[in-house]
Amino acid sequence: RAVVLESNTLLKVFMDAGFSLYMYGTTGIDSFQQHYEDAAKEIPARVQTIKLLLRDSPNQKESLERIEMVGNRATKLLAQGSKLLMDSSSLKRSGTEREAMERIIAELAGELRAFVKDQE
Repeated sequence: RAVVLESNTLLKVFMDAGFSLYMYGTTGIDSFQQHYEDAAKEIPARVQTIKLLLRDSPNQKESLERIEMVGNRATKLLAQGSKLLMDSSSLKRSGTEREAMERIIAELAGELRAFVKDQE
């Protein structure tokens, strides 16, 4: 049960980070960038908590490997999204970057939802 709760929290934090990154790129409002940075920093700690919760369950080896993969993917995808913002002055001006960011957010949200479902 604790793994499911923490997994749901991780999904929420990731969605917050992705939304904040998207909104920063769309509006340029600095508070969105700060919220993104705060949320992005929280993700590795959330992944570590889930790993600790799973470590004593021998039958959870696959879940442990998957959450590690999801956490690494989250970090990578958020970095890609951040790079998109640095490479483009505004997501409003570039449909390509906006679509790429939306794909990044949807892809990882799907991964996290699948992990949560597996834990239920």
